[in-house]
Amino acid sequence: MHNAFVEYLLESDRLTPAGASILEQRLKHALSPMGMIAMTHEMLTGHAVEEILIRQDETREPFGEAAVRLSYLTPNQVEQLLDIQRFRRHATVVEVLVLTGLMRIEEATDAFAEFLRREPHGQVLFDDTFAMER
Repeated sequence: MHNAFVEYLLESDRLTPAGASILEQRLKHALSPMGMIAMTHEMLTGHAVEEILIRQDETREPFGEAAVRLSYLTPNQVEQLLDIQRFRRHATVVEVLVLTGLMRIEEATDAFAEFLRREPHGQVLFDDTFAMER
C-alpha cells in the first residue's frame, strides 16, 4: 500500500507498523468511485455513469478516460475528480484511525492538518499511486 498520509504517520512515530497494517486492510474497502463523486456534484447523471461503465467494461480503459471519450467530462474535470478521490482517501485514514481506536479524533485531525501543511500546496495530496479510477 502507498498512502502518503499513512507513510507520514509512520515516519512521525504516530502510527506503528501494526496499526498501518490495520489501516491497509480497512482502506481496501473505502474507495470513492469517480462516477459516484461526479453524480454527487451533478457533473454526471446515473444514465451517463451507466454508459461510461459499459464502455469501460468493453475497452478496459479507466473511468475518466471513458468519460472524456464519450464527451461526458473534460480532461480538467477528470483531474479535479481524481484530486477529490485522493483527498477523500487521505481523509478516510482519519476515520479509520478513530473508528479502530488507533487515535482519538483530536490526534487524528491534528496529524492530518500537519500532513496537509508539510508540503507546498497540492503536492502532498497528489503523490498517491493508487488506481483511483474505479
